Amino acid sequence: IAQNAAAPALALEMSRTVEDEIMGFFFDSGHIVTSNALAMNDSSFDDLSFGVNEASEGFADYLVTARLTYGADERKDELLGITFAELRTITWRVVRLSTGTMVAGNDVVLRDFKSVDPDPYLQARAAAKRIAANSMKEIDRDIEGDKNR
Repeated sequence: IAQNAAAPALALEMSRTVEDEIMGFFFDSGHIVTSNALAMNDSSFDDLSFGVNEASEGFADYLVTARLTYGADERKDELLGITFAELRTITWRVVRLSTGTMVAGNDVVLRDFKSVDPDPYLQARAAAKRIAANSMKEIDRDIEGDKNR
């Protein structure tokens, strides 16, 4: 997980929420998961090799990475009584470590993401869960494609 450098300090809490949801989804589905320290500057995320060396050392088959882009200022929801970082976009990708190739990836724009819950942390969890489900589907598709080659 990486977040943009301009994110407010409070963003770390939401980034950990997203990471927790993605990791939990894979773990609950029976996968062995691990993570690295959150990258506080996303400048290296555009490089496809972001996180690959660390994941390869752990003998992983696939790497799921995400960049969280926040607005620069903290937001306050008076109705909910919370202060939060405005999560704008989550860019995710799945990399097959044996070849270093990207299997899938996409952007989730939070303002376009349909969530019935007004709590921004629960919205972030819902988006992360969808990302995890889509990532797992793409990994399964890639594994199935390998079997057919």
